[in-house]
Amino acid sequence: MSGAQKGKPSVADQAAGILVKEARIAQGLSQSTLGAWVGVSHVQIRKYEDGENRMSVGRLCQIADALGVPAADLIPSRPQEAA
Repeated sequence: MSGAQKGKPSVADQAAGILVKEARIAQGLSQSTLGAWVGVSHVQIRKYEDGENRMSVGRLCQIADALGVPAADLIPSRPQEAA
């Protein structure tokens, strides 16, 4: 994790948030609905999507399940280019 501070979102975290947002919108879901399905507030979903907060692998898997997509689809392949 070069250049990233402990607990601070990295470029990869931000890129994953963008992928979550794109998948959520493609499913026609609101942040509130997705948040309710995963057990967090719509504000937390917004923070994940905007790259303000980091997602654990467990949370990313919950979000992927709620969206009906493989978790791998929410992991950026080249995060340094995605953000």
